[in-house]
Amino acid sequence: MRRLPFDEWLLSGRQIFLAEGIDYQELDEKIKAKLHQAGKRRGLKVATRTVWDPPGLVFQAYLPTQPRPVLGEPSQRVNKKSHPHLFCRAIECDHKLRPIDMEFCVDHK
Repeated sequence: MRRLPFDEWLLSGRQIFLAEGIDYQELDEKIKAKLHQAGKRRGLKVATRTVWDPPGLVFQAYLPTQPRPVLGEPSQRVNKKSHPHLFCRAIECDHKLRPIDMEFCVDHK
């Protein structure tokens, strides 16, 4: 299992998006618990939000003396050119893949 870069993520002060099945393999609850524990060890609180399209979560660390940040949509835009692994690999197919799909959508299996 690879180590997650908690220092880089939590100390950046930015909202970070993690894609389910790509950036993490655990259940959402487990990765959220790990983020909260890592934040606590660093004297920070962590706000999290589940994102459904693409599936994953957004989080941001903040100081306990500051108000909880409002988590919006992830700042990174997802398209076939920037994130080809999230789309069907069939030519001219722009369907987004579900986490259980490997390379092709239901229409092209």
